[in-house]
Amino acid sequence: MPMKRSLRLHLLAGLVLTVMTASVVIQYLISRDTLRTKDNDVMRIFIEREISSIDGWIREHGQIINLAGTLVKKNDTDESATLRYLETFLESGRDFTTLYFGTPDNRMINASKWKMPSGFDLRTRPWYLAALRAGDLTTTPVFLNASRDKLIITVCKPIFGQTGMLKGVLAGDLPIDSLLARIAVTSPDGTGSSFVVSTDGHLLAHSSITTNRNPLDVKLPHPDYARVLTNISQTKSGSLEVELGGTDGFLVFRQMEPLDLIVASFVPDTQLDATLDTLKLTFIAIIAVSLVIWGSFIWYQRRHIDLPLALLEQGIRAIDPDARPWYRLPSVPSQDFAPIVETVNGILDRIELYYNEKNSAETALRKSLSEKETLLREVHHRVKNNMQIVVSLLETQADFQRDPHSIDALQQIAQRVHSMAIVHEELYRSDNLSSISFGPVANRILSSLSEALDREQRINYSIENSETSLDLVKAIPCGLILNELVSNSMKHAFPGESTGNIRISLTSMNGTTPGKQFVLVIEDDGCGLPDGLDMASAHSFGLQLVSILCKQLQADLTLDRSRGTRYTIIF
Repeated sequence: MPMKRSLRLHLLAGLVLTVMTASVVIQYLISRDTLRTKDNDVMRIFIEREISSIDGWIREHGQIINLAGTLVKKNDTDESATLRYLETFLESGRDFTTLYFGTPDNRMINASKWKMPSGFDLRTRPWYLAALRAGDLTTTPVFLNASRDKLIITVCKPIFGQTGMLKGVLAGDLPIDSLLARIAVTSPDGTGSSFVVSTDGHLLAHSSITTNRNPLDVKLPHPDYARVLTNISQTKSGSLEVELGGTDGFLVFRQMEPLDLIVASFVPDTQLDATLDTLKLTFIAIIAVSLVIWGSFIWYQRRHIDLPLALLEQGIRAIDPDARPWYRLPSVPSQDFAPIVETVNGILDRIELYYNEKNSAETALRKSLSEKETLLREVHHRVKNNMQIVVSLLETQADFQRDPHSIDALQQIAQRVHSMAIVHEELYRSDNLSSISFGPVANRILSSLSEALDREQRINYSIENSETSLDLVKAIPCGLILNELVSNSMKHAFPGESTGNIRISLTSMNGTTPGKQFVLVIEDDGCGLPDGLDMASAHSFGLQLVSILCKQLQADLTLDRSRGTRYTIIF
């Protein structure tokens, strides 16, 4: 056993070393990811700054459109005044290439003197539609101007009259060149590059391209950009580890809404490579230290753990409170394990005391339970005897009567009391005082009724599921119900010399109906009860008694006259 335990401890030490190594690897990976996250965060901040600058630039031009819109609205009927306002704002030196006002009847007031060609419908232009959709100041995505020679962004706003009727749309074009000039020409650390991409994957500007400013014809700096631009156009915003121009690094990009442009920045991972080399050296040093710790652990556990642990295990295996409650652990040659021995021996002291107290209490409880059971049996026996005396008194009283109705009434009462006495007698004989089997009770009640009402034995009886048990609260009402319904069948179901059958069944419902446990069925194949008979309002006291007992049991009573008489009682 000590050899097996030593092997397990060596395996444990190996597991510890493995865990330590895994933790170093995880730390290495976490450090690498931390550096990458840091670079990504720097790049994200850079991109946010660039986009914030562009947003501010667009808001400045939006204020001009708002101011011009206020003046145009005041003089919406004077087209010459509107033209003067637009020309004044256009000459103010802002980046607008033109300012114009388009009306719902397809007329345009243009500060740059541009004339609409024949068949031109300004109401289909992106700036006109965008302003109507927004209902207020808005900015269009990048699109080709009407001359189809330049990409522009339009700041536009619908102008409504005092009655809320649309007077036209005021707009100003910003060339894409002006927007690209707002974007930094390099990455934050000065070693990478920045560029702008359209949402359909075309390169619009790059920090390495300083001479070509035509957004319709920007050449790719390197073939790697083709794959990257496709990925950017599909993702819109995010970050990637990519290779551009033969250099590995991080690419961070974000879409500018609603311009449908994507600003991206790329930074090489040269700083990350140097940091990872340092982490590799740290990893090797930690592995060497782990090996030294493992060797020290093996020496210590063989000297100070194996032997004391083997003795402690042997002593614990010998503990058996049932056979040897007096047993205590012997001491072991190690002060480290002494508190364990003392604690276990203290627990064994309490276990021995508990066993002694438990045995004394169980003995007293068994004696008390036996006395109470004997007393309860005696109670049932005396109740049965007293009921038998009542039955004898009723039968004797019936012998002195001359009125047939009085004799019958006294005999029925005696039979009912006798049925109750049978239940108490069966309880007295039963091994379990909390319940009795229904079969013996039913059999004795049927035998008693047969002796009194069926002396020619014209009727056959059958009892099914006789092993079903009932408690005293349910057994007495069931016995009385059985007495009333069977005696009623004997008296009325088989007139004259006719013969027949009576079947009794008590089955458990096994929780199929909430609140109900048993089904009692009493049926005969006799002539049946009259149609329209109501159990609760019947003139017969016996049937009224059955209805009362069913309410006591909280039972549901149904009567079937299709083939004889069948009572079904669910309780």
